[in-house]
Order: sequence, then structure tokens, then C-alpha cells
Amino acid sequence: MQVNGRSGIQDIATGSVFLAISGGLLVSSSSLPAGAAMLPRAALWALSLLSVALMIRGIRARWVAGTAEGAGEVQPFMENPGRLLLGIVAMALYIAGIEIVGFYISTALFIPVTAFVLGARNKMPIFMAGAGFVLFCYAVFSVLFERVLPEGLLFAVLRPVLTGVGVHV
Repeated sequence: MQVNGRSGIQDIATGSVFLAISGGLLVSSSSLPAGAAMLPRAALWALSLLSVALMIRGIRARWVAGTAEGAGEVQPFMENPGRLLLGIVAMALYIAGIEIVGFYISTALFIPVTAFVLGARNKMPIFMAGAGFVLFCYAVFSVLFERVLPEGLLFAVLRPVLTGVGVHV
């Protein structure tokens, strides 16, 4: 018997990797100033807890699969390698986009395009998720912490031109 189409090993492995990454980043966040470290630490603790929950789900799925008929069946570690590759390529393009056009534009494009490519078709929730995340980041980083997120090379090139024609940026 399979639980959610997998035997649980994928959840255990994914949870372990994310737990290790969040734990390492939590340790390295101790060098940040207290005020600046608050949000990253909260996010990393949440990621750690969710990773543990994912691992528990995987362990339970393995246990259920082991006690059911067909327990000796080998389940593939990854059900859709193409989707993983697509996710890696999308993240690489997103990171490059941040460098070229800046955080806000890249994020506003990345969230809905990725959701659509991965199968989401309801446009309003996709739009709301993208816009909501960009607005949340703006409120937290630009307004609350008064930190400028990456503007990108394109904006750095356009800034003198816009300033030259009287647009204040």
C-alpha cells in the first residue's frame, strides 16, 4: 500500500535536508544583529518544525507501507524528476532575474509563472499569492526594517537616465 503515491522515503530525505540546512543557517544567524536576525530566525525555526513534521509523515508512511500487503515493493525515490529539474532551472532564472531586474520584479514574475507551469490554473489565487508576497516583503524590509532589497543592474543603468529627465528615484 502506498500513502499519497510514495513510500515515505522522499519525505524523510527532504525533511532531513531542509532540517540540516535550516539548522546550519540558524547557527550562522547568531552573527547577525539582534533586530536584523529576528525575522530570519523565526522563518528558520518554522522551516525546522515543518521539516520535522515532514519527516514524521514520511516515517508514518513507511510504517504503514511496511505493514500492508505488498510491503516488499520498491518505490521510486523521485516520482517526477522532470519537475525537480524544472524547479532548479526556475530558481536559477529567479536568482539571475534578481541580479538583472531586481527583487520585486523578479518575485512578482517568478511566483505566478512557476505556479502556472507547475499546474495551478486559477488565476486569482496565483495573482493574490504573488502580489501578497511582494507587498509583504516590501512592508517588512523596506518599511519596517528600512532595508533596500536588490534593485538589479537594469535599474542601476536606468537610474541616471531617469534622474536626467527629472524623474526622482
